[in-house]
Amino acid sequence: MKPLNLLPVLVVLSSTPVVASTFDDHLHLYHTLQRVGVNVSINAPDCHKRQGVDGYYQSHTRHLVICQDKMNRSHQEVDWTNNDYDTLRHESWHVAQDCNGNGIGNGYLKPVMDLKYSYAVLGRQQAQSLMSNPVYRSQPQVHHVEMEAFAVASRESARSIADKLLQCYSL
Repeated sequence: MKPLNLLPVLVVLSSTPVVASTFDDHLHLYHTLQRVGVNVSINAPDCHKRQGVDGYYQSHTRHLVICQDKMNRSHQEVDWTNNDYDTLRHESWHVAQDCNGNGIGNGYLKPVMDLKYSYAVLGRQQAQSLMSNPVYRSQPQVHHVEMEAFAVASRESARSIADKLLQCYSL
């Protein structure tokens, strides 16, 4: 694995609006995550225990979970909403941050870009709203990592994120 050096690419992309992502683009991202060694679960049993959580990525276990908006007690995959797709892009960016933090699975997520990128993409009001989360306020590193993932998910296409993961992991 090589360190993530995507800043020049993202700076150029940051001035362009998000490219629409298709179902196939998200499916490609899903398969790319598996290819780089991440286990992806949709509607894992613990999703019901995590009220208000759309998904999460655990570096040490290389596990990414999407808790779909329309999930039911059967935990079967259901029709995807725009928010579900956004969550997949957001959590996938955490995998890129994991790679940038000296390798997948080490528990250290390192932001790829300067915090100014996130503020520029999200706008000051949305950024401040995210900052109101007590977890983000109390842990500046978590704040930066989350802000960046929200910004990237809102700006980048699923295929673009998949391509960056492949570049990061030299595949």
